[in-house]
Amino acid sequence: MDFRKFHSAPLPIKVLFRLLILPWMIAFSCQEARSETGLGNWNALIFKSKFNEKWSMIQENHFKSADFNLKYDYYEVKETVYYAIRSNLATAIGSGLFHTCDSGTLFDVQKSRNEFRTWEELNVKHSYDRFSFEHRGRLEQRFLSDGYQNRFRFRIGFMANLNQDPKKPSRFFLSCNNELYIPLDGIKIEKNRLFTGAGLQMNHNATLSFGRLSDTIYNPAGNSRKSYLYIAVIYNLSHIHARNTVD
Repeated sequence: MDFRKFHSAPLPIKVLFRLLILPWMIAFSCQEARSETGLGNWNALIFKSKFNEKWSMIQENHFKSADFNLKYDYYEVKETVYYAIRSNLATAIGSGLFHTCDSGTLFDVQKSRNEFRTWEELNVKHSYDRFSFEHRGRLEQRFLSDGYQNRFRFRIGFMANLNQDPKKPSRFFLSCNNELYIPLDGIKIEKNRLFTGAGLQMNHNATLSFGRLSDTIYNPAGNSRKSYLYIAVIYNLSHIHARNTVD
């Protein structure tokens, strides 16, 4: 979905601040994690399309490696279809394939752990002046190589439009989001994913997003944290759909 398209009546600043800070308070209340050495590499190519005022879709392709030797040991391919209930409220369903290989093996399928995943989600978004806030809840059905699991994820995001005129579309913006992963087989936090970065709208259809993405995994043997340099290109295909519809 286009993050800038969702607007609603302004909320009081105190309410917005509390909603924004809650997931961080929960995440940092957990035990400190041991950071893995070295910065990983995470790349993404994302396609967005809006069919009409109600329906839209996002198709995502993600690749990551433990370092910058470009030996990608993980990839995911997924798509999500959205239906806008209101201007600031949308529901969605999605599915994806996720493959994790041994580190440094460059997609060694003989040593991979595969997962097929489906999900349902709800998005609530608010805008206040130059600032946009997103709340996303997602219920996942995970078909793993070694079994089945249900999981709930909650993400809260923030974006600041750095244009001099806040009414114009964001050409350059700051963004951050924090997401908690909670398996439904027990009351615990499995993982916390934090992204801080910026974005640049290169032209009418293409946007570059970059920043630092950190995964913190919590387990009885000890918590661990791995950070990545995240670089993504987001391309909007809505103009192609609109032209084909007119033709």
